[in-house]
Amino acid sequence: NLLAEKTVGKVSFVGQVGFGPRAVGANSDSNLDLGGLNFASTVQQLFVAYSPSESVTFTLGNFGTFVGYEVIDAPANMNYSMSHLFSNGPFYHTGAKVDFSFGEGFGAMVGVFNDTDSKFDAVEGKLFGGQLSYSNDALGIYLNAITGKEVEDLVGEDDVTEFQVDLTATYQGSESFMLGLNSSSYSTSFDGNAAGGFFGTALYLTAGLSETADLSFRGEYFTATAAEGDDTDQANVLALTLSGNFMVGDMRIFPEVRLD
Repeated sequence: NLLAEKTVGKVSFVGQVGFGPRAVGANSDSNLDLGGLNFASTVQQLFVAYSPSESVTFTLGNFGTFVGYEVIDAPANMNYSMSHLFSNGPFYHTGAKVDFSFGEGFGAMVGVFNDTDSKFDAVEGKLFGGQLSYSNDALGIYLNAITGKEVEDLVGEDDVTEFQVDLTATYQGSESFMLGLNSSSYSTSFDGNAAGGFFGTALYLTAGLSETADLSFRGEYFTATAAEGDDTDQANVLALTLSGNFMVGDMRIFPEVRLD
């Protein structure tokens, strides 16, 4: 990743470019040619924010999603491989949002966005999203929702309505133990008829073994939901992941065992 940040008074700017298959897989593909060497690269974030006070922040541009527990930047996660919930997105939004801080740990966000995971050139669909949050020294709870019209090629027509509600929570029981939860339900509809989606829940446990070593477990259940009138069995998976996190100087190493 290459990240540039700058704050001038109450205005801040963030630009982030990601390289490699992990970044490109979540943020679409492009190529960077440096002296004949081609690199898979993508713009991960590009936005400007304005904070007229400590309690309000306006953001405009392309930014990472507020939905879900995991993020595309590997060092921010305790497991290296991604959950099925994360892999089914959303990954990022292009639009405008307003974040509010009400004090005592309570907050909220509202926003309007282009089609999910679309850059600046896709403006046909419009989605509305929001978040309610509470956090203190030990607990963080985030209730997220996003809904609206997506421009998709479903049964030869456009204007597919989607709705997703997502709950993310973390609990820091001690300096060496953390518990996390992510539960999400996603559905689509066309002309008022259910067109399928998914539901999933993931539980995260992290235990500190030493100052330079942690052990993390993720247990996840994920299932597809059927379209209206579809009586066939839908795909579902139980995924169990055990990851180590070892620091060797400035290097972080993830040995991992996963069973799906």
